[in-house]
Amino acid sequence: MQTETNVHAHDLLDLIDAAEPALTVEALIEAVDQRWGASALFCTCSTSNIALTDLMQFLVSHGKVMLVDGKVMLNKSHVCSNHGHDHDHGQKH
Repeated sequence: MQTETNVHAHDLLDLIDAAEPALTVEALIEAVDQRWGASALFCTCSTSNIALTDLMQFLVSHGKVMLVDGKVMLNKSHVCSNHGHDHDHGQKH
């Protein structure tokens, strides 16, 4: 599946959070490829058109995602709640 619009980072965070058991980085890449396509680009509240690897670096550097024993884990205490501001930015997800 390919995407012509940016996938919001919160959709990726939801995917990470819902994974049971937690995904390895490789399994996350495969899940993203299956769900949004290998060429999927992502957006955040402040940027758009970023690749998965760049988004993951951003999420880790901002403490939103952690790598624990080779698994990608959501750090819920550092993730905004989606309330109080618009994440749509006029784009379809």
